[in-house]
Amino acid sequence: MPNLVQRQVRDLLNFLKEKKYSTHTIDLVHKSFEFANYHHGDQVRKSGEPYIIHPIATTKILASWDMDENTLIAGMLHDVLEDTYCTEEEMIKTFGKEVTTLVKFVTKVSVYSKNNRKNNLYTNLAEKYSIQVFMSMSYDLRAMIIKIADRYHNMQTIQYVKPEKAKKVAQETLDIYASISGRLGMYKVKTELLDMSFAIIDPEAYKSTKEAIANLIETNKKKWDEILLRLKNILEANNIPARFESRIKGVYSTYKKMQSGYEIKQIHDIYAIRVILNDVYMCYQTLGLTHMNFTYLVNTFKDYISAPKWNLYQSIHTTIAFDEVLSEVQIRTNKMDAFANNGLAAHWKYKEANQNDILLTVNNILLRDFLNSNEKDINSIKDITTGTIFDVLVLNSNKFITVSNGSTLLDVAYKYNVDNFFNILAIYRNGERSHFDTHVESGDTIKINYTENLETIKPSWINSANNDIVKKHILNHTKKYELNKQLTKSQFLANAEFFLEGRIASEEHVLNRLEKEFDIKSINTFLDNLSETNIPTDTIYKVFSENKKIANEAILNIKNQAWKWLAKSSYFTGLENIYFTSFKITTCCTKIPGIDCVAKITRNKAEIHRNDCVQVRNSKAKIVVVEWSDEKLANWPRYFKAALLLKGNWTESIGNTICSVLTKMKVNLVKIDIKKHKETKVHETYLLVYVKNLDHLQKAILELEAKNAISGWRII
Repeated sequence: MPNLVQRQVRDLLNFLKEKKYSTHTIDLVHKSFEFANYHHGDQVRKSGEPYIIHPIATTKILASWDMDENTLIAGMLHDVLEDTYCTEEEMIKTFGKEVTTLVKFVTKVSVYSKNNRKNNLYTNLAEKYSIQVFMSMSYDLRAMIIKIADRYHNMQTIQYVKPEKAKKVAQETLDIYASISGRLGMYKVKTELLDMSFAIIDPEAYKSTKEAIANLIETNKKKWDEILLRLKNILEANNIPARFESRIKGVYSTYKKMQSGYEIKQIHDIYAIRVILNDVYMCYQTLGLTHMNFTYLVNTFKDYISAPKWNLYQSIHTTIAFDEVLSEVQIRTNKMDAFANNGLAAHWKYKEANQNDILLTVNNILLRDFLNSNEKDINSIKDITTGTIFDVLVLNSNKFITVSNGSTLLDVAYKYNVDNFFNILAIYRNGERSHFDTHVESGDTIKINYTENLETIKPSWINSANNDIVKKHILNHTKKYELNKQLTKSQFLANAEFFLEGRIASEEHVLNRLEKEFDIKSINTFLDNLSETNIPTDTIYKVFSENKKIANEAILNIKNQAWKWLAKSSYFTGLENIYFTSFKITTCCTKIPGIDCVAKITRNKAEIHRNDCVQVRNSKAKIVVVEWSDEKLANWPRYFKAALLLKGNWTESIGNTICSVLTKMKVNLVKIDIKKHKETKVHETYLLVYVKNLDHLQKAILELEAKNAISGWRII
C-alpha cells in the first residue's frame, strides 16, 4: 500500500506546517520517517496496513500536543530498536543521543508491557510492571508522553486485535496509561483512554452509561444552551471578550460516579462550560459576574489559579444551578487552556525560563506519588536526564542502582542509602578503594563502608558529587552544622551578655518572652531557627536584653521578617510568600509526613492543621495548602506524633499483641488506652505513637491487621 503510506506522510508534513513547526524540524521528521520506513520494511499491523502507518500516526498525535522536535523524531522511531535490526549506534549516528535515549526508554516499557500481559492472567495489573513503567520513564517526561501517544493510537485501532488480548491491553491502558495521563495533567487524553478501555472491558456497562448520558443531554440541552447564552450576554455587556467551549463528562467517569451512589442528574460536573479569557484579571471578573447572576454551589468552588495543582493545572471551577439544572463553569486564560488540554506536554510549546526546574520537580512528584501505595510523598530519588542510563551493582545488598552518565561514586552512594550518606567511610569500585569523585561505568561493582555512629561528612564532599540534588543535600547539611557550631547556647549567651554590657535578662524571663511572642519553648530552638535567616546578630542579642523597650523593638523587627524564617525552619513548604508573624504546629489533629496539611492564617498567625481538621472545616479564615518538605525530611529525619483509634475483636492478649507489633515495626508507643465493649466483645483502643511518616504507620497497621488485632482504624 505505498499510496496509503505516501498519503499519510504527506498529511503529517502538512499538519506540521499548520502547527507552525520550522522547516528544519519538518525535514528531520521526514528524515526519521524514511529511516523508520526502511527498517520496518514489509512489516504489517494486525489490520493488514503497513506497520509504518502506526509511527506516522503516533508522531501526528505528538505534534497535536505541540511536542518538541526530538520528541517527534523519537515518536517516529519508537519501535525501531525493538522490532527491527537497527542498532543503537546507527540511531545515535543518524539522530543523536537524546533521541536514541528517548527511544530506549519507550522500548523498555514496551518489553515490560508484553511480559506483563504474557505472565499476568488476571485483569489486575502486576504491581511490579506498574513500577517498571514509572522507573523506566522517570528520567524524562517526554518518554511518558511518547508512550501515551503510542498507546492512544493502538487503542484507536484495537478492533483488529483478538478479544482476549484486547481486554488485557484495555485493562492495562485503564490502570496505567490513563492514570499517567491524569498525573501529567493531560485530562482530555485521560478521558478518551478511559472511555476506549471501558468500552472493551465492560461493553454492556459502557453502552448503558452512554445511553444514560444521551438521555440526560436530550432532557437538559435547551437549559444548558440557555445558561451558555446568558453567560455570553453577561460578559459581552461588561466588555469582556471570551471564547466559549463546552464538554460532557466522560463515560467511564460518569459510570464510576453512578456506581458510588449518584444519580446522573446529581453529578454536578456532567456538563461543563469553559470560559477562556485574555488574562487572569478577567478570570476573576468573570467569576464575580457568574456568582452575581446565578445560584452557585459553595462546596464545589475551587480556585486552581491562585493555587495550581502540582501538575501545573490552573482554572477556576464553580458549579451553578439554573432552573433545576446543574452546570460546571471552568474559567481560565488561553495559556491555562493549553495546559488543561495537553498538561505538561504544553511546556514544550511555552518554553519558560524555569522549564527544566518545573519539569524536574513535577517528575519527582510523579515518581513519589506512584511508588507510594497511598499516593503520598516519599523521598525524591530520581532526576530528569537525557544522557545514557545504565546499572551498577552495589555489593552491600547485591542491589542494582540505575544511574546516568557522569555519575560519581558519591552520587551512587546517595541513591543507594540516603539515611547513611553522612556516615560513609570508604567506597570501593571493582574491588579497589577509590576517590569519591570517581566516575562510574556500566557494569561496575560498588562496595560502601560506613561508620557506626560517627558522621564523616565534610564540606569538600560537594566537589565529589555531580548530581545537583546530592550537592544541595551536602551543602544544606554542612551549612547547618557550621551555623549550629557557632550558635551553641552557652557561646551565644556569653556573646549577648558582652554586647549588652551585662544587662541581660534572666533565662526564665527570656523563655517566657520567646513563648509569648514566637510560640517557641527553648533558646536552642530560637537560635536554630534564626540560623536560617539574614537577621543581624545585634538584633538577636537585643531580644535577650533586660530592657523591655530594647527587647520589644528587636522582637518587632524579627517578627516583621518572621514569615521568611518561621515556616522555612519547619518541615513545610508553601508559605514562602504569605505574611505572618507567628507560626504554630497545632495539637488538635495528627500531622505526619504523607498526610495532606494546610495553614490557617488568622490575625497574621499561621497554624498548621490536617486538611480535614474540624478547625479548618469550620473556619472562615484564609486557608493555604502546604506541602511536606522532602529536603527537610531527608536532611533532618525525626519521628512525628500520631494519635489513632483502633477497633477489633476483643481478646485477653490484645494489649500484648498491639505492643509487640509496634515494637517490631519500630513504632514508639507513648500511650495506650484499651476499652472493652462487653456487649459486642469489641475493643476500642486509643494510641499515641511516634512514627517516621504515614507509610511507616500504615505498615504497622497492616501488621496489626495480619495478626487479627484490629478490623478498623482511623487517625485522630
